Order: sequence, then structure tokens, then C-alpha cells
Amino acid sequence: MQTYLQHHIEKNLTVHQDSQQFIQQYKDNVIQSGNGSDPLQLPKWQTVFWSLVSLLFAKVFVAILLGYADYLPPNFNRGFLIGREHYFFGIYRIAFYTHLIFGPLALVLGALLFMSGHGWLSPRRVDHRRLGKIQAVAVLGGVVPSGLVMSSPAFIDSAASPGLVAQALATGVTMWIAILRAKQCHLESHKVWATRCFLLLLSPLVLRITNGIFIALDVQSDRLMVVNAWLTLLIPLALYEFYRLRPLTSLSTHSQTSKGLS
Repeated sequence: MQTYLQHHIEKNLTVHQDSQQFIQQYKDNVIQSGNGSDPLQLPKWQTVFWSLVSLLFAKVFVAILLGYADYLPPNFNRGFLIGREHYFFGIYRIAFYTHLIFGPLALVLGALLFMSGHGWLSPRRVDHRRLGKIQAVAVLGGVVPSGLVMSSPAFIDSAASPGLVAQALATGVTMWIAILRAKQCHLESHKVWATRCFLLLLSPLVLRITNGIFIALDVQSDRLMVVNAWLTLLIPLALYEFYRLRPLTSLSTHSQTSKGLS
């Protein structure tokens, strides 16, 4: 028993030391960046821009929640449920209401975790680990399975199904890898995969915004909606990867230039 307790204590100390080592490495990178400023501190114009984007997403999110009045009880003459009365029973009905419950929960928790993980909210105000566990259950136990059922070709247009299935699977995979990286104390990798998962959770809001734009411009078509579903899945991830890798590319170019000059 004493040996087990000693091993357990040593294991926890190792995890704690790994976390402290990561924090120290982060601080060292900040100091070596040149001006010693925190890279999480955004310029004012970016702060204003992202604040406006956040307000737009919040508006769409609230509009979606207000639309729940058409789902309880189900109204097949308005909104999302138009034309779905002939299969709105059994497993689809269960998946639909599961998605209604866990989708907003996962998104709100994702926003809190994103802000705390990037230093925009104080860790003292947000229990990052506990909220992360709740979000993992919401995503893996609710959002992903219900999304796979609702995106099945048995219930929607077969042309749109692959994009929605890919979104649900990608959300589950990114969440699972984020969990593994957190358990392994690979905090930087965890943050990257958690951010990817959050962007995938935002995809339905992006899709709602872009579809609204197409409807306002009177350029909607079934093929355009299918393409738009893929674009709202891929473009946010592509922009994030470009933004994430851009400093590394600049650093590599700077290093090669320095070697050439020397």
C-alpha cells in the first residue's frame, strides 16, 4: 500500500513538474520574441474586429435559441422542421432533441474554454479542467452521435450528407485528441486541437450566416447550399492553420536569411 501511494505521489509530482516546465518555456519564448510582450495581447484593431465578430455570432446564437419555440411542440410549417414530418419520430426525434440540448451547451462551454485557454479570461474565474470534462461529455455523448444520425442520407439530401457527416466525425476526432493531449500534459498541442474542435462547433453558426447572405442576395440553390456546407467546414480551419503556422514560417525565413547574411 505504501509503495502504491509513493508511486501515485511521484506520478502527480511529475505531471506538475511537466506543467511548470511548459509554463516556464512559454515565458522564455515570450522574452525571446524580441519585445517581451505577451503574444496573446491583441492590437486594438484586432480586438475591435473580433469583438464585432463575437457579437455577430452571439446574435445568431440567440436567434437559434429563440427558434426553439417552433420545436416544442414541433412546428412543421416553419424553420428547420419544414418537410420533416414524415420521419420525425423514433431515432431521428431522439437525435434532434439531443442535439438541441447538447449543441448550445457545448458551444457556450467551448467559448469559455477558448477564452480561458488563450488568456482572455482569468483561470480563477473559469475552472478550465472541470468545464472541459463537461464539454467532452456533451460533444462525444450528445453532439457527435446525434449529428451523425441527423446527417444520415436516410433523413436528408444525399448530396449534403457527406459534408455534415464529415463535420460530426471531425468534431469528435478533434475533441478526442484534445483530451488525450491534455492527459499527456502536451498543453500547446491540446490548445491547438481544442481550438480546432471549437471552430467545428462554430460551423453551424457560420453556415446560418452565409446561407442568410445568399438568401438576401437571391442566389440560393441546392448545389450552392451543399458547397457552402463544405466551405463553412473547411475555411475556418484553413484560416486558423494559416494564422497558427504564419509565425513559424516567418521565423524560419528570418533564420535562413540570417544564415545567408552571415
